[in-house]
Amino acid sequence: MLQFSERISGLLTHKKPIVVENHLFYVEIYTFRHHLSSASLINYYTILGVATAAKQAEIKTAFKKLALKYHPDKNPNNPQAEEDFKKINEAYQTLGNENKRWAYNQKLYAQQAQQPKQSQQTSNGSQFSTPGNATTYNKYTFTAPNTAAGDYASQGKYYEQPRPKKKERPTDTYISALTLFIIIATAALLFGFMMNSIAAKDHYRNALLLYEAEDYPTALIQLDKALEFQADLADAYILKGDIHMKIERYSRAVIDFNKAIKLSETPSLELIKKRDFSKVLAKQNE
Repeated sequence: MLQFSERISGLLTHKKPIVVENHLFYVEIYTFRHHLSSASLINYYTILGVATAAKQAEIKTAFKKLALKYHPDKNPNNPQAEEDFKKINEAYQTLGNENKRWAYNQKLYAQQAQQPKQSQQTSNGSQFSTPGNATTYNKYTFTAPNTAAGDYASQGKYYEQPRPKKKERPTDTYISALTLFIIIATAALLFGFMMNSIAAKDHYRNALLLYEAEDYPTALIQLDKALEFQADLADAYILKGDIHMKIERYSRAVIDFNKAIKLSETPSLELIKKRDFSKVLAKQNE
């Protein structure tokens, strides 16, 4: 296999063959052919020595290893190493960013799709043919790795990558959090209203039993508790008015019946008569 600088030179000048080994031969030659048709698009995967399907962690690891090896501080007075280091950094700036990598891959795949499927004549007239383990799917060529040689890292797998997911903006996060808070708060309020309604009805039923037992003072206490949980319980005010009529507190009965009438959508004729009768008795006792 050629050295890194020779591989870069071959890609840029098209003067040297790239690779002469079994599996990697086809992948590198495919890249070489690509640069014959478009010298402006450098194959960054070849520069970093990773497969097209490499994960971000693999790309980062390869970059660190090569950057350390070809760093100008470790290669003083070596223009070739400095040039290689620039290409390594340029490749990582693109492949290390998911959005840039996606856009780069689309250009790379588009140019690869325009190449012949089986063979290609080079600029010096030599012919490169597809090895036996290469297969073409929808214009994208993928070469199975040489498993016997353990050649997995350099497999030439080309495929259509999905567009990277759009990152959520902080505003979207705030809106989602606010929406969730509103939903939870609304559910809590509804649950609170439901529990208050249940408690109010329990106290009202207790008051009815006490009213039938003629325990009026305790019945009034239960009704007051019922109204604490549900202030618009019209039945509680009606029962309070009835109790006040029993204990001859007619003025209080008038107040209770008036509140019950206001809370009722359609006050019954019986309720209106009770209110009017309590008014008459209240005036007589003044």
